[in-house]
Amino acid sequence: MIKTSLLFTGAMMVACLAFGQKSLDKPAAVQSISLEEAIKNHGFPVKTNSGNSLKDKQDYKAAKRAWVAQNPELHKKLNANPKPTTQPVLMDEKTYKQANQTTPSEK
Repeated sequence: MIKTSLLFTGAMMVACLAFGQKSLDKPAAVQSISLEEAIKNHGFPVKTNSGNSLKDKQDYKAAKRAWVAQNPELHKKLNANPKPTTQPVLMDEKTYKQANQTTPSEK
């Protein structure tokens, strides 16, 4: 029984080392990238505000699907990022002012 257990443990260690895992306890670390880095350096699509929100959503989804299909390894690194991120939204000046307007009661 002990020989079988030792053989199994040895086989698991060899398998872990073969796949780049340092120990039985922790999986191999995946290098992550931030959303900002993906946008700035790797062409990850950003949302736009053309005034037609339905078309903007459809365009963004299509661009994101295309980017993921062309960059599967970068997508894995982006999803490995443990921090929650928000997708930046581009907006026109009028919309920005409306969104950041304060009322007299908020002053």
